[in-house]
Amino acid sequence: MRVGLFIFPVRFTSQPPIDIAYLSAYLRSRGHQVYARDFNIDCMLSNDCDDAFWVEKDNQINLFKSNLERIDKWVKDIIDFSPDFIGISIWKAQLYFSLEIAKMIKSRRKDIAIILGGAWCSIDRKNMEKEIIKNGAADYLVFGEGELTLADIVESGNSKTALPGCLKIVEGKTLEGGWREEVEDLDSLPFPTYADFDFNKYLYRLRYPILLNRGCSWSCTFCTHRNIWRHFRSRSAQNIFAEIKHCLKHYPFIRRFKVCDHTANANLAQMDELCNLIIEENIEIDEVDSYAQINSYMLDDKLLGKLERVGFKSWSIGIESGSDKILKSMRRPYTVELAKKVLKKMSSYGMTLHLSFIIGYPEEGDDDFRQTLDFISGVKRYIKGNIEAQPHCDIRNTDLESNFQKYGIYLKGDSGNDWESAYNTPAIRSKRYKIILDHLRSLGISCRGAAAEREFVEKGGVPKWS
Repeated sequence: MRVGLFIFPVRFTSQPPIDIAYLSAYLRSRGHQVYARDFNIDCMLSNDCDDAFWVEKDNQINLFKSNLERIDKWVKDIIDFSPDFIGISIWKAQLYFSLEIAKMIKSRRKDIAIILGGAWCSIDRKNMEKEIIKNGAADYLVFGEGELTLADIVESGNSKTALPGCLKIVEGKTLEGGWREEVEDLDSLPFPTYADFDFNKYLYRLRYPILLNRGCSWSCTFCTHRNIWRHFRSRSAQNIFAEIKHCLKHYPFIRRFKVCDHTANANLAQMDELCNLIIEENIEIDEVDSYAQINSYMLDDKLLGKLERVGFKSWSIGIESGSDKILKSMRRPYTVELAKKVLKKMSSYGMTLHLSFIIGYPEEGDDDFRQTLDFISGVKRYIKGNIEAQPHCDIRNTDLESNFQKYGIYLKGDSGNDWESAYNTPAIRSKRYKIILDHLRSLGISCRGAAAEREFVEKGGVPKWS
C-alpha cells in the first residue's frame, strides 16, 4: 500500500518528528511505500512552542488564512503521491490545520482513507470522535501506541470490522476497537527513519531525537501521559546504543542527541549500562539533552560522573512546586529537600539545568506559592539554564478533572483553566504568573516562552483549549 504520513502546523520546529519517523520505519519494514513529510517546517514561527497562544483557535485560523496558497500546494503534493491511506499526527496546537487540510483532501479524493493519530487523539479522544463525525474529515481515529494499529488499518483492506487501538467511522457510525496491548519488547521495533527529513531545516539542525523508554513510571495528578501510554517500558541499553551508532554512521555530522522521554532517568540500570557502552567504544558525543525525574539515584557520584563524561550535560526537570504539601497532592515521589540536594549535586558536575513549575495547582494557597518563590531563590545558583512557569494549571483529561471533588475543584465552562477552588481562581493564577515572572527577572533567570504568555495574561486573557 501507498501511505502518506504528515505533520502540519503548529508544532515546534526544533527537530524532526520522531512519531512519524517510527511509524514510517515500521510500515516500510512491512513492505509498504511511505511518503513522510513535515509540512510544519515550511511555516517557521518564532513562537511555535507557545502553546498558550497556539491552542487559541482564532490564532490557528488567522495563520491558516494567511497561508492558503501554500496550503493548496501542500494538498496538491499529497494527492500527487496517490496514497491509499493518509496518516496525520496531531498535537493540540495542530488541530485546526490538520482537520481543515483533511477536509480539503477528502473534497478532492474521497477514496483516500484518512487516519488521525498522535498525542491529541489519545488525550482528547471523546471530543476528537465528535469532531470527525461532525465534519467527515477522517475515517479512523487512532489512540495509544500507533505502529501495530496503523499497520492493521493499512493491511485490513479498508474492511468494515473494528480494529484494536482505533475508532473506525463507517457511514457516520463509530466502530470501537478497544484499547490495544502495547508493544512489550521495544527492541523489536525498527529504528525510526529520518530519510524523508532534512536536518538542516530544523532549528537545532544537528540534534537527533531518540527515545530510551515509553510511558512514565509515575502517575502525577496533572499529567495526561497515561492517556497515550498506559505502561512504562524500556529499551535495552544495547538497542539504544545500536541506534546511536546507526545515527553516527548515517549522519556523521551529528554529535548531539535529544532524548524525548519525559523520564529519561527512570531506568537507572539501563542508563548506567548505556554509559558504559559509550565509554567502552569511545564514542564522542557533544551533548545529550534529556528530561529527568528527581530521585535519590541522581546523588550518586559514580553515575553522575559517567553521565557527564558521555554527554548527558543538559537536563530539563519538572520540579512543579516548592511546597511539600503540593508535591504530595501531585503524587510527586520526592520532597523539596531532596530536590534541592539533587539540583546542587547535578550542578556540581557542570550540568545545565532547566526547571519547570506549575502555577495555581488546585490546592496551592498563598503560602504554598511563596514557598515556590523561596525555592527558586534558594536554587538560583545551580541553574545555568532557564525556567518554564506554566501560566495556569490545566486540568482537562487529567486525574484532577476525573476526581475534581477530591481536589476541591469547582468546574466552570469548557476550558481546562476555568475551574476554581477554595485556594485560587483563574484571576489569582494570572496574578501569580505575573509575580513569578517578575521574581525570575529580579533573579536574572530567563523564562521560556515568557514574553508572549506575559503579554497575553496582562491583557486579561485566560489560556483556553481550542
